[in-house]
Amino acid sequence: VRGTPRDTVLSDNHGGIRSAVEHLVAHGHRSIALFGDDPAFWTARQRREAFVATHQSLGLPGSPRVSMGPHSPTSVREALTRWTQGTDATTAVITGNNRITIALLLALRDLRLPLSLVGYDDFELADLVEPPVTVVHQDPAAMGQKAAQQLFARLLGDESPAQTVVMPTRLVVRGSGLRRGPASR
Repeated sequence: VRGTPRDTVLSDNHGGIRSAVEHLVAHGHRSIALFGDDPAFWTARQRREAFVATHQSLGLPGSPRVSMGPHSPTSVREALTRWTQGTDATTAVITGNNRITIALLLALRDLRLPLSLVGYDDFELADLVEPPVTVVHQDPAAMGQKAAQQLFARLLGDESPAQTVVMPTRLVVRGSGLRRGPASR
């Protein structure tokens, strides 16, 4: 029922995006872009807000470059082509989920751009891509377990106020965030 308080289990979207941006900045990137998911999704909006806030708090130059989905390999290619031109060319990209990461990898292959990448969400074979993809890892099993615990507590009569549990994320450094090419600034 809309508007009714309910228990929720969430990923730390703000912390995950912040760790991705900080990782890229630590490796010399100052022009970082975000490819987010469809803004109809609450998680996509949270990740965009976290990206913009982190961009500003770290004092990165210019306005944050953000493209919200849905994305296709073609739309990603078009945005990358625009963003990688000129003196303030994007040198690193963060993606909002694993589907966008895969679209970005296809575009990078086609365009042969030496961009660094951090994806949000891990995906099968991320460690087999060259370079292996650095990701913000969520633990869906732990999130599901916590949600099930909350549900069973309610079924057993727990009438305490609704709780929101924010589960931590973890940056898994595999190499794509470290990648630096001639386009690095």
